[in-house]
Amino acid sequence: MLQNIRDNAHGWWTWVLVPILIVLFAFWGIGNYLGGSFSQNSVATVNGEDIPLSQFLLVNHQAVDQKTIMQSLQTLINQALLMDGLENLGFSISNETVDQLIYQAPAFQVNGAFSTASYQAALRSLGETTAELRSSLKQTGMINQFQNALISSQVVLPSEAMTESAYANLNRTIDYVVLNVNQFMPKVQPADSAVSAYYLSHQSAYMTPYKVQLQYLTLSLSLFGKGPNAQASYQAALNQLANVTFQNAHSLSNAANTFHLNLQTTAWLNTDLSNGILATPAVLQAVLSDTVMKQGNNSNVIPISPSEAIVLRVTDSQAPTVLPLSTVKKQIVETLMIEQATQNMTQTIDAMRSAADQGQSLSQLAKLNGLSLQTQSQNLPPYVLSTMNSMAVGQIQAIPGSDNVILLQVLSVTPNPQGKNQVSAEQIRGLWTEAEMGQFLFALQAKGSIKINPAILKH
Repeated sequence: MLQNIRDNAHGWWTWVLVPILIVLFAFWGIGNYLGGSFSQNSVATVNGEDIPLSQFLLVNHQAVDQKTIMQSLQTLINQALLMDGLENLGFSISNETVDQLIYQAPAFQVNGAFSTASYQAALRSLGETTAELRSSLKQTGMINQFQNALISSQVVLPSEAMTESAYANLNRTIDYVVLNVNQFMPKVQPADSAVSAYYLSHQSAYMTPYKVQLQYLTLSLSLFGKGPNAQASYQAALNQLANVTFQNAHSLSNAANTFHLNLQTTAWLNTDLSNGILATPAVLQAVLSDTVMKQGNNSNVIPISPSEAIVLRVTDSQAPTVLPLSTVKKQIVETLMIEQATQNMTQTIDAMRSAADQGQSLSQLAKLNGLSLQTQSQNLPPYVLSTMNSMAVGQIQAIPGSDNVILLQVLSVTPNPQGKNQVSAEQIRGLWTEAEMGQFLFALQAKGSIKINPAILKH
């Protein structure tokens, strides 16, 4: 697959096309992957591997609407696809290498030596656990390996540099209109019968969260002093703690007595709110796992930092129940209105593009549809400018963005004899590398098995 990408990934059109393909996938394609069977703590599966709810909550903690929720989920899907693809190509980073990166990072050092306190403070500010940091560093390292391999293999001929420089100095005149879903909101709210029907067919999205009460033990490196043998003693104790809590799977009392630890308890905790002990994603993931939640077993030992770990169990839980229609009616009305507005906008775009194929200009179509025509390309984001650079004169293109769609028409393309843009060989290698990586990801998206848990839409 990678060789096919390499064979077709040179020339200006590739680094214009790839971002468009990926944006199209993110904007239009995600709905095609809803459905499937999921565990309580999984938001999606990519090639058979779960994306944990805790990982989603980590990147989605500031999401305020459906758009940002889907963007967060798309980011995780792309990461999972990319890592799976790179591993299949033989790229890897050892755990030892990752640990060395942690120990050598200046942010975690004091006076040139690794500092546990600095490390823990940094993790708290990042909102990550040690396991998540290691995973992130592994991903970054493998992607860097891939990028470096691609860049080192690029050969840019002088004629190619001249072609790219000439292309960068073309002038384009354009017309465009910006369409936002809010422009197409229906004037009348959906009927009560439509709201009720939607509620009955989507009840899994309108459930109360799991509530739990927990017991847990905390084992810290500080219990073993500060001598040279403290770390080894701590690791041995962690192994022993794992054995004791596994052998006595339905109680933490034996472990508490063995290590002389206080058995701590919590009040009722809402699993939809990442606070308190559940603010650590690995803890939330453990609580929601079938082993702990459904089977009533102790969790595995969960590292909170290099110097602290906990083991927990669920002592009581309240299963989700369906929220009454009166509680969620406003949310359903908003959902149905957005769905109708999206449909209205799509129909308008399709009608305008069809009319353009019959020879009508974008300026005519904008006037007919009461839309504001714009001409200044300086206000357009880079991905729109990239699309513009690939379009033929007269062509009208619909370019989806994060919260709108831009309909754009190129009116003319003329050489700019005063143009001074010079594209270097280094820039071209970077563009080609970006194109190859983009096409690689798009190919992984096309052939991958992706399923999204519909329950995620309730967050």
